[in-house]
This record gives sequence, structure tokens and C-alpha cells, in this order.
Amino acid sequence: GDSVGEDEEAPLPAPTAPAASGGAAAARALTLSDGQLRWLLEFAHTRLLEPTPPPCVFVLIKAVLGRRYVGARLYDIAGRLGELVLGADDATSRDHAAELLCSFLLAYPLGDARVLERLHFVVANVGYERADGRRSLLKLYGLLVKKLPAAPLLKWAQLLFVPLVPRLSDDPDAGCRKAAGATLELLLRRLAPDAGDASDGGRALGGLLRLTLLWNADADAELRRAAAQVGALFAPLLPVGESLDLLLRASVTALAVALADGARSDALDADAGRAAAPPDDAQWQPAYHSLRALERALSARGAAVHSVALNELWTTTLAHVLEYRHVWVRLVAARLLGVYLAALRAAPIGEGGFASLPLGATPAALAELLAASCAQLTLSRPSTELAQQAAKNALALCLLLHTRPELCPPPGSAAAAALRALGADTTGGKAAAADAGDEADDQANGATAAAAATAAVEA
Repeated sequence: GDSVGEDEEAPLPAPTAPAASGGAAAARALTLSDGQLRWLLEFAHTRLLEPTPPPCVFVLIKAVLGRRYVGARLYDIAGRLGELVLGADDATSRDHAAELLCSFLLAYPLGDARVLERLHFVVANVGYERADGRRSLLKLYGLLVKKLPAAPLLKWAQLLFVPLVPRLSDDPDAGCRKAAGATLELLLRRLAPDAGDASDGGRALGGLLRLTLLWNADADAELRRAAAQVGALFAPLLPVGESLDLLLRASVTALAVALADGARSDALDADAGRAAAPPDDAQWQPAYHSLRALERALSARGAAVHSVALNELWTTTLAHVLEYRHVWVRLVAARLLGVYLAALRAAPIGEGGFASLPLGATPAALAELLAASCAQLTLSRPSTELAQQAAKNALALCLLLHTRPELCPPPGSAAAAALRALGADTTGGKAAAADAGDEADDQANGATAAAAATAAVEA
């Protein structure tokens, strides 16, 4: 790692083709003195000052970095590489500069102050005015998150995490948004205790989760939207337990807030005599990303479907989200309902009546879910995927009511009205038969489900 003496010769690795310009055979035997290496660095630095440096300069710098030659001019070159990452005229130069700067930061001994200075350059420029410059900078950002050793990654995790979050929704360039999301997900995965490679990463991950949950409860709508999106990245990485329950509860709360905001907007339109306007990005995206967080969490941790943090979702919120006025939200909600119904079919029902029903299931809640699933088939023009999932859900609900008549709402109840609206016979159910004292009702235990299934399929 130290520089060689003035008169000593240091072997320089041969440049890789095609940049060697035909001299690869001769370069393999090339040796250079310390003075010659310093002259080459001066040459490289001079050419780097050009708006579009020639490719051979990047090859030369890569060879010197590979030798780990130490010279004062290297630090000036590193500074210039940072400028080129943002401002070089062509993408190739920007990308070469990003790769070389990452290699320099990882290969050369730097004190904490110097490392922090370099990291601050990276994180401070994620909002750089030129989109092409931001994309190259985010490539450097991703390389650092991927290659930093565990100790500095843990130390600077929050510094690396926070600047990326606003880019998920605020950056006008789709490539930058995608790169920010990929880098954030990589950072969280490296910190995850059961999948990452950072010792004690669970503690750092928990700190970033607490920060995200604070944003989720913030009054600022844009911050809540970004927090919901980050929550979807956290979801599959958290083990079943307190941290996951906190995220599930925050996601359900975010859904309720999104529904309330939509209701207020619709009320304002109605008061003004206008047709309800489609939800804007600030309204539907928090709902969508909150649903994605729930879906990803349950896909990774199936046992979490039984969490009490989700009872409000299953009994109240989900039925309303199924009819939300954005097709992406309705589709994810329909898939989430499918996960719930699969768990409900497999869950045993105790002897304590409705009080012992699993997963917060109630006759009223199931009736609303069935009505909302059927509405999905007729609301606007559903996509093929949504129509298929909604039909599956409706049929699964009907079969569930048929095989478990204790889940059917009693006739005359408010819950039965939702099924009656589907054209179904709501006189079935063992509890209803006992209440009515009518033998004919006892024979109709499955009538509600069969008729509702027919209505759902026909719809």
C-alpha cells in the first residue's frame, strides 16, 4: 500500500482490452519507477479536467488503483472523479468515474473525517439538477452500499438511508426513482438479521424502522407517502414479533387515513356539484404502498396473518379498500383478501360461537367482503387479473359460508342486507334457524352461499 522509492521500479498491471490500444502484449512486461507513476498521475489528472476525458485515462487510473500506489495527486483525482460523476458530458465517462471513485473509497485508507466527507458528497447530491448526473450518482451510491464493509455500513446506515427516501416519490425521473428504491432495498437487506451480512444489523434496521414509523404518523402527506413506500421494503425482512406488528399496525392506519382523505375529497366534490374526481398520486399511493407492505409481509411470514394488529383490516378496512377508485389499489386489496380467506379456511373454529371465530371474522365483516368482491366485478372496467381474483374471492367466500353456516349473518340483520343486495337468499345459517324457530330455515343452511356464489359467477 505504500509508495515505492524514487528509483525503485513498480510493476503496473496491464490495461484490459480494448482500451490497451493493441499494446497489451508489451504492457504485460511494463515496469515503472515511482517518478514515472507520478508523471502518469499528473497526466491523468490533466486529461480528467477535460469535459469528456478519453477512455484510456480511466483505464490508467484503474491500473494505478489496482496497484494501490499512494500519491498525493490521487486524492485530487478522486475529487475530480466526483465532479465527473455528476457533470461529464457522456454516460460512459460518468459511469467509469462512479466505479473508480467507489474503488478509491474502498481500497485506500481514509480516516473517519475523510470518509464522512466523501459520503456527504454522495448523499448531498442525490437531488442534483441533471437527471443523468443523478442516475450516475445513484449508481455510485448503490456500489457503496453493496461493497462497504459491515462496520462502516452499520456506522453510517442512517446517513445512507435518509437521503434516498424522498427520491422514491419526489424524483421526476423514473430511472432515478427505480435506482433509489433498489439501493434502499439493498441497504435494508444487508442490515436484516436473518438475511444480511452486517453483524448486529438488526439493531440498525430497528432504528431505521422506528424512523420510518415516525414519518408514517407525520402530518405531511408527502412524507407519509414516502414512509409507506419504505414500509413495503421493510416488510419481508422483519421476523414475526413486535417490530413486524408495529409495521402492520402502521400500514393499516395508513390505509384508514387514505380512505378518510378520499371520503373528504368526494364530499367536497359533492358539495360543489361536481362528479367525484379520481384520486391523485398523494391520495392513492399511500394506500397502494401500505397494501403492498401488508402483502409482502404476509408472503414472507405467513404466520403474521393471525396478528391482532390486522383485526381492523380484516373486519372493517379491507372491504372499503376493495372498492377504492384506483385499479392498482383494488387489485392488491383483492390479492390480500385471497391470503386472508386461505388462512380463514384453514383455521379451526372453537365452541364459543362468534366470539371464538378466528382472524377477527364476523358474519357482518364476511358479508361486506363478499359484497365488495362482487362489486369489483362490475365497478368500472376491471382488468383481467382483477376480475379473476375478485371472482375467486367471491366464490371462496360463498363456499366458506356454505361449509361454515355459523358465519352466515342472521336474517333481518344489517349484515344480511349486503347479501340480499346480491339477490341471495339470506334466510340460511344455523344461528338464524334457531332464532327463527322455523324448520324450513334449517334446511336452507347453505342457501345463502349457493345463491351468492351463483350471483358472483354470473356477475
